Amino acid sequence: MPTTRRFLYRILRLALVPGLLLLLGYAGYYGYVSTRQARLLSQARGYLAKSNTSTALLCLRRALSYNPRHLETCRLMAEVSEKIGSPAAVLWRSRVVELSPKSAPDRLLLAQTAMGFRDYLTATNALDGIDQAGRKTAAYHNVAGSVSLACNQAAQAETHFLEASQLEPTNPLPRLNLASVRLQTSKGPALDQARTTLQLLSTNPVLRCQALRELVADAVRTQQTNTALALSSDLVRQSNSAFSDQLLRLDVFRVTQNAEFQPALAGIQREAAKESRKIYELALWQASRTGLKEALAWLKSLPPETQTNQPAALLVAQFQTALRDWP
Repeated sequence: MPTTRRFLYRILRLALVPGLLLLLGYAGYYGYVSTRQARLLSQARGYLAKSNTSTALLCLRRALSYNPRHLETCRLMAEVSEKIGSPAAVLWRSRVVELSPKSAPDRLLLAQTAMGFRDYLTATNALDGIDQAGRKTAAYHNVAGSVSLACNQAAQAETHFLEASQLEPTNPLPRLNLASVRLQTSKGPALDQARTTLQLLSTNPVLRCQALRELVADAVRTQQTNTALALSSDLVRQSNSAFSDQLLRLDVFRVTQNAEFQPALAGIQREAAKESRKIYELALWQASRTGLKEALAWLKSLPPETQTNQPAALLVAQFQTALRDWP
């Protein structure tokens, strides 16, 4: 009997040792992969902080090769894609929501990103997936209001912004959004109050640019040419103004038939040619304002290496399809 037990013990030991070695090997490999991925993510953030997006993307792609379902890597891919103006940002935000479907903040980011690329269906679907608890926040109502406004649902947008302002009465952003909607939908005293609110908020350093944008658009709608020119000039001089603010000033020049339009457009085209996101914004602006042919002609005038990269290559294909202008 003792001999039999010793024999069984040896058999068991021989069976366990390879399994234990395999387990230790897997643990070691998993630890190596986790460490390597964390290092690549850290490097990507460092390159992104220096605006070196191409190298940041290389680091992130290598990190994804270790684990394509790594949540933080996918989030950073979305961030970099947004920074370079690539529509792939929507796909990466969608991937994050797929991996973390109950995350309200990630759904709000997807809605905002999709709206920035005019993908209103994806934005709406992202908001629809937020549970009731997530809908009781000012952040939700601010984003939902912006999506409603983009979809020409002004009354619904006003309801969302009003709810956001009630949830966060000391936060000036919901008040700015509410005033912006009422600027477009109200008349009489309510319209005057909306303008006054935006003028007051334009003294807030954080909200100044957005308040000025709304006031410029209002001046254009009401054909107050001098006011629109003065406000848009003030806007583009702000240190935190966006490239889209230069396009808004172009709009003012265009609708007022100002002689500065063509020189300003030429200058913006030269600036945009150096950065993919600006190429995307300007091409869409030209397509909607001056026509697809002019937008396509500008894209084709870009350096060959720029034309073959995103988003220029995608826009050229889309515009050629719309115009039936194939090579």
